[in-house]
Order: sequence, then C-alpha cells, then structure tokens
Amino acid sequence: MAVSIYGVANDANIEASSASESSYYYHIVAVAATSGGSVSLSGVANATNIEASPASESSYYYHIVAVAATSGGSVSLSGVANATNIEASPASESSYYYHIVAVAATSGGSVSLSGVASATNIEASPASESSYYHHIVAVAATSGGSVSLSGVANATNIEASSAS
Repeated sequence: MAVSIYGVANDANIEASSASESSYYYHIVAVAATSGGSVSLSGVANATNIEASPASESSYYYHIVAVAATSGGSVSLSGVANATNIEASPASESSYYYHIVAVAATSGGSVSLSGVASATNIEASPASESSYYHHIVAVAATSGGSVSLSGVANATNIEASSAS
C-alpha cells in the first residue's frame, strides 16, 4: 500500500478505523500539514500516523509532524518545513507504533529512510544547541537498510544510538 500527499492544506486527514471498522478504513491514518512539499509512505503497516503539531508546539514542530509504523516499507519526506517529526510510540505502545522514530529539520532538502530498524532517530537540535547542531542531528539504528539525507543544512550529524 502506498500513500502520497503533496501540497495539501493544513489538517488534511486520512485515517484508519478502529479494529471494529476495519472494513471501512483498512491500513493507514494520516494527517498532514505541508508547505509546498510532499509526504510519501510506501508499504506501511496499520495505524501509520502523520499529524500536524498543536499550536502550542508551533515553534518546535513547524509545519508537520509524522508518526509512521512501517512493515518493510519506507518513509520519504521531501521539501518539508523545519522540525518535521516522525516518531515511534514508547515500548508500552509498541503494538500501535512499530518500527521507526525520526525527527528531521530540513532546509529545502529531503529525508529518506528505507528498511530501517526500530528506534531509528533523526532529530533537530534544540534552539539552545543551535551553534552545535545547526539544523539537523540524526541517530540511526539500521538493519541492512539505509538512511539518506539530501540537501539538508550544514552540521548534519548521523550517529549510532547507544543501547540505552
């Protein structure tokens, strides 16, 4: 299954039903607020979620926050605004959000994650660390997959996370 969202307005909503309504909405839930960009999800599992951040977090999640549960698929973000967020649920919700966590702040570039393992993390630094992590810091735990960053701002950092 694939879902492509391009140039949509704030709060465009594609959502999955509950288990009791599986015949109505089968595979995906997505809420996207883009700024001339695009979001593409391929081969995702149930309950994939792309949602806009609340107004109270607009300075941190600027235009779009995405939560994806993939099943051997991929997540691609292109031309998104700063502080795009793709994140997994905690272990206590592992049945809902399964494989991937990523937070990306791009500058006219793109972020592509393919075949990644659990807890892959691409995250923007906080404002207090802007001189150290200028636009983006990425932590990746891959399983024979790949993480690709294209056209991102300077001081991009990709590093392996620790077990903790």
